[in-house]
This record gives sequence, C-alpha cells and structure tokens, in this order.
Amino acid sequence: SLALGAWAIAAAGSITASFASGLEVQSRVLLGGDAGITVSQREATEAELEWMRERSTQMSQATAVDLMGRSGANVHQIDVRGIDDSFPLLGSFGFNPGAPPLEEVLARQEGVWGIAASESVLSQLGVAIGDRFALGDFEVEVRAQLLREPDRIGEPGVFQPRVIIAHDALREAGLLDPGR
Repeated sequence: SLALGAWAIAAAGSITASFASGLEVQSRVLLGGDAGITVSQREATEAELEWMRERSTQMSQATAVDLMGRSGANVHQIDVRGIDDSFPLLGSFGFNPGAPPLEEVLARQEGVWGIAASESVLSQLGVAIGDRFALGDFEVEVRAQLLREPDRIGEPGVFQPRVIIAHDALREAGLLDPGR
C-alpha cells in the first residue's frame, strides 16, 4: 500500500512536469503568436489597429460569431471563425487528405465563399465536401473538413459545430457592422 502510494505520487509529479514543459515549449503556437488582444462585440478601430501595428512585426485578425447553419430541414447553431489572409502566424490548419490549400478553401468562387467545416457540421447538417448550405443569410460551400486548428487544443467542433471562413466573407455579409 505504501509502495503504491509512493508510485502514484511520483507518477502525478511526472505528468505535471511533462504538461508544464509542453506548455512552455508550445505556448506561442497555442496562443498563435507572442500576444493576443481581444476586442469584444465590435471590430478594432483604425486607431487601435495602428497602435497594434506599431508594436508588432506581424499581425493577424480573427473574428468569432455564432450563426445558424441551414441545409434542408436541418438547422443548427455554428461557431464561425473568420480569419484574415495573415492567419495563422504560427502553425497550420489540418484538413482532410486531398483538400486544397487554405487560400483556396476560403476563396470566393463563382460568387460563393468557401469554408472548412468540422465533422459535427457535416453530420448535423447532412452535408459533404462540395455541398452548399446557408450560413446565416448567405450561401457557403464546404471545401474541406476541418481536422485541426493551429491555436486550439483538441478536435474542432467537439463542443459546438465549427466553421472557418474568410474574414472578408463576414464583412461582405454585414456581420461585422456595428449593432449587428
């Protein structure tokens, strides 16, 4: 009993040390850079963006909104992340084998914006790569399955269906307008 207790304490200490070491080594990747600034319920103003540009060598923007996804009779709330052309500064997205590069996944083609969607989006809405569905008030096309995000731990969409889309798509749809 005493030996088992000593072993359990040693094992717990070893796991804690490994976790702390991993966080220290991977903290920049998990954060997505050296620093993160969050602005809630609005876009950063031009003065705020200029302040950030003066203090950084690289900068990217990501926006989080919740929208309803609709495909036929299937309707579900989706966690939508709009990213700019610079995102990610560190790391990379993981898509299904054979998926095009991020720029092509998110590009506007024939008037329709592309997305990368988690497995939960695909299954809950009953859509597949190549299908289109309504995301909020506009149509999108699934161009890749989202398997990994560069600054997140775990599988995308486990807690809520997840979509990655171009920041410009959200702006064009008016979803970044004040009061929206």
